[in-house]
Amino acid sequence: MSYDLISNVQLETDKDTLQADRGNASHPTRFWFSIDEWPLVLKLAQMHGWKPEGTQLALDAEDTAGGGNGGDAVDTAGSADTAGSAGVWGGSYLLNRMQSVTDSDAAALANAVERALERIPAVPIDKQLENRRTLYLEDSDGPEDAVKKILERFTDDFTKEADPHLEFSGPAHKEKLERFIVFCRRGGFTIA
Repeated sequence: MSYDLISNVQLETDKDTLQADRGNASHPTRFWFSIDEWPLVLKLAQMHGWKPEGTQLALDAEDTAGGGNGGDAVDTAGSADTAGSAGVWGGSYLLNRMQSVTDSDAAALANAVERALERIPAVPIDKQLENRRTLYLEDSDGPEDAVKKILERFTDDFTKEADPHLEFSGPAHKEKLERFIVFCRRGGFTIA
């Protein structure tokens, strides 16, 4: 499963180039995130001030979901419940129901992700962990002490919920987020 984001703003030249972009800046009408990335992008944005407006279902999707637009609950955490109380759409960003993100929500999302870029490490996290482990090994009194120090330092890191700043570390991930910012600034989009 993946998230294919389709721009709601189409230029005349875009009509012939509606192909899955997978994050390629040359076709800004579509953007792609994996099932693991999209929830982290939303979390990252919320950590940097994005206040989700909630998504809106298209008219034909509303008929199949059993509810209309509305509801205050915004599902960015992945709830399996597709509708709020009494069959009203809950505004989820995590379901692939052809729900739309408004122009203003997309702009706010872009601004928050842009603020987050400043805190995302330039060095990929796997390289950072490798460097830290090497330092602990060099500064230990033998293998048992090294293992103890590594476990003390990293146990919390590995048992906590994923930090999107670390998950998007490294130049390739940061570049993808930069392209996503450009995509969002173009206007609202549909989550497919």
